Amino acid sequence: MNKIIKLSVLVIVLFLLSGCNVSYNLTFDEYMNVNETIIGTEYNSVMNNKNISVDYIVNTLDQIGELLQYTKQPINGTLTSGVNITQDFVNIDDYLSKSYLRSKVFNSININRKSDTIIIKATTRNTKQTTPDGTMAINGVNIKIPYQVINHNADTVDEQNNIYTWQLDDKPIRDINITYAAVANYQGNNNFLSNILSNKGVYVVIVILAIAIIVGMWLIVQNKKNNYL
Repeated sequence: MNKIIKLSVLVIVLFLLSGCNVSYNLTFDEYMNVNETIIGTEYNSVMNNKNISVDYIVNTLDQIGELLQYTKQPINGTLTSGVNITQDFVNIDDYLSKSYLRSKVFNSININRKSDTIIIKATTRNTKQTTPDGTMAINGVNIKIPYQVINHNADTVDEQNNIYTWQLDDKPIRDINITYAAVANYQGNNNFLSNILSNKGVYVVIVILAIAIIVGMWLIVQNKKNNYL
């Protein structure tokens, strides 16, 4: 068993500490469910030179007891390939108590709720250092939140998808701070007008307006005819 663990660590280190792209992703949905995902990809040419396949990595990860609860999905691309390691949690407390990868990425993480406000404060580990437990080199941390963010110190923000990103390439040890209101989505998903104008709703509005205009013009014409009679 120790041999398997050492082999697993070796594969992780070779794959994840060799200049590839690795991101740690946390997604909170409107029901406060949490999804944790690590996505690691490497150029196919590099993997071929190391004689390492995606299936071999997935099979090796499956032999690590602490990762049994995670789903491992192979990523096979034309230029890069890799693995997606993911797990869902029913709430924040479930994530904090059961996540194995959390402690490999964060030196500390606290998620507290004050009234309708959620405060996340975390400090990342220096994952570029090769350690006996196979700590993985993370290039960036992404947090996706469907609520109004009050303040944050993220490097970049994807406003369309509500994703906040902290880059770890140049500074692997980072303080992550983000505060958001745990109320209805600030983009107005529950707003009637937003729903009308989203997706196909705008076409429905146009059709209704067109019909109203046509009917109105017809009534005007009919009224004028009646006046001449």
